[in-house]
Amino acid sequence: MRNLIETVLSVTVFLCGISPHAAAAAQKGPCSTAQNQFQLTRCWSQVAADAERRMMETLSSTVAQLRERGAASAADLIQQAQDKWENYRDAECAAVSKLYEGGSIEAMQRASCRARLSDQRRTELDAVVADWGGRQSTGAKGRGQ
Repeated sequence: MRNLIETVLSVTVFLCGISPHAAAAAQKGPCSTAQNQFQLTRCWSQVAADAERRMMETLSSTVAQLRERGAASAADLIQQAQDKWENYRDAECAAVSKLYEGGSIEAMQRASCRARLSDQRRTELDAVVADWGGRQSTGAKGRGQ
């Protein structure tokens, strides 16, 4: 029965021109109360801005913690990686939104992509300090220390 429901939903999504990611997000995501495309786009734009702000705060904190603990070269590499990641994010989200070019959901797709990738990046940045902190507390030495 579940497979039938998923199939019907997928066909409906396909016929309506909505991506499965957007449909799933709209059903249970932060913008589930939006009533129309304008509201969805505005909501996802705010979600993206919030995710990007949180990610940048995490980046600043990560870099600061690394520098405070004597790992300035690692902090510099994290910043270089961030610059490359931002290029990746921009290219990835441009590709995603290009699929909907000229359509009413183009901007929403770009925003939801930016939100998703920013949340993923934030998790990666959190892991850097958490993993390294665990190595330090056990006395293990990693490269660059």
